Amino acid sequence: PELTAIVSGAVNGDTINYTLATTASQFSNVGDYPIAVTLGANPNYTVAATDATLTITPKALNVTVVADDKSKVYGDVNPTLTAIVSGAVNGDTINYTLATTASQFSNVGDYPIAVTLGANPNYTVAATDATLTITPKEIHAVADTNTIPVNGMTGGNSGVNVFTNDTLNGSPVNPTDVVLSSTPNGPLTINPDGTVNVACSTKHTSGKLYCKLHYL
Repeated sequence: PELTAIVSGAVNGDTINYTLATTASQFSNVGDYPIAVTLGANPNYTVAATDATLTITPKALNVTVVADDKSKVYGDVNPTLTAIVSGAVNGDTINYTLATTASQFSNVGDYPIAVTLGANPNYTVAATDATLTITPKEIHAVADTNTIPVNGMTGGNSGVNVFTNDTLNGSPVNPTDVVLSSTPNGPLTINPDGTVNVACSTKHTSGKLYCKLHYL
């Protein structure tokens, strides 16, 4: 602001020579700064000067930190947390951190994204939290059929792999990502890698094997 002073005691309309100055600038931090009186030449007077104070208060702006909502699929690494900051001036940085209670393998559901404000002495800041939503893994299982005969006397691999047409979130299933549970039917058994075996000495027949995929 313009620096001013009150002069008293002069007579005959005399002017008292002095200047006013402060160490504060437009973007000095919040706090108190001296307003100094420097006297000029006043040969007809003995002048006493009293300094004053310039007080800078926090910017009365609508400074906000608004966290962004995020989502991910169960088992994926947590996304990078971000926020939109508005209202600061002079290129100032608003100090804050973002955190969520969710981890990589937290269950499906909604979790808070919390904004924690740091030291921002030149601003009054409002924070708005957000939500991290974890959605289920999607398993798409397709029934597999093998019409090629298998020698029942020797048995062995049936030529069927139950993972052949299955996808997990749109990608081919990796056997290490799932657990297979099955209902054996007669001589048919399923292996952890998805292949199906026929027991030796199996009579001429056909059979079905029912299995379930569970994401780890």
